[in-house]
Amino acid sequence: MAALLDPQALLEVMEGNRRLTLRTIEAFPEDALFNFRPVEAMRPFAEMVREILNMEADYVRGIATGEWRLDDSCAGVRTKGDLLAACQRVRERTRELWPR
Repeated sequence: MAALLDPQALLEVMEGNRRLTLRTIEAFPEDALFNFRPVEAMRPFAEMVREILNMEADYVRGIATGEWRLDDSCAGVRTKGDLLAACQRVRERTRELWPR
């Protein structure tokens, strides 16, 4: 069965998604990023971004190294700057592991 995307194409999709996520983070006022819920059942955007970053970090590491564990790549994230820095750390680690 042929792959839907080759690794480079998948990385490009991930990078496009990341650019959109970063623009969205930057557009949010700091207090709303961590507190605003468009409807009660939804989490604040920062919580959703944390989940995305943790999944990316854990999955990419697991696929590249065979080391499967759940880590909190966003531990200590409390501000917009912290969240943007966490995005950059996860991106750098993904690009480091990707060729494997």
